[in-house]
Amino acid sequence: MRWPSSAADPSATVDSSTISCTSLTRLRSRALRSAMSCIICGAPVRQRDGGPGRRRLFCSDTCRRKRRREHTDKYRREGRYPARRTTYRRVCELCGDPFTSENKPQRTCSRACGKILGDRTRGANARARNTRPCERCGASFLPANPSATQRRAGHVQRFCSAVCARAKGAAGRLAVTRPGKA
Repeated sequence: MRWPSSAADPSATVDSSTISCTSLTRLRSRALRSAMSCIICGAPVRQRDGGPGRRRLFCSDTCRRKRRREHTDKYRREGRYPARRTTYRRVCELCGDPFTSENKPQRTCSRACGKILGDRTRGANARARNTRPCERCGASFLPANPSATQRRAGHVQRFCSAVCARAKGAAGRLAVTRPGKA
């Protein structure tokens, strides 16, 4: 039995009676690796040398994706996969560009627009959730972030500004109280 001795020169042969079994196995695997061609376009496929893992079947990601698409379409025709989802035509709420989506609640055309819109929405919701009325003038205000010590002690900002705090007669720049104390 004769096998090619290297991938570079397939015409060169080795007599199997003169070499060990492991060397012969290595030569066979090299010959098989070098003989592989892409199952889509027929171009040579470069395999990883040695090591574990599956043999590569495609020369590039483009051929791999094409095969995947063909298989998916074939399975859909056979009824193995559900039919394609409904496509929705929308207009981006942020930039106004038209876009299509398979996701019905999608509101923006891209991740960038989605992030900006999400930041705005979360910020507006947080402000609406955290506003409180000033004890002196009744104006709605967003309290300043208390320090960690103030949070642990349960301090709550009562006035919208230092002017309201002084006018009410409270001590300090911004009056704060502990829950349960007046």
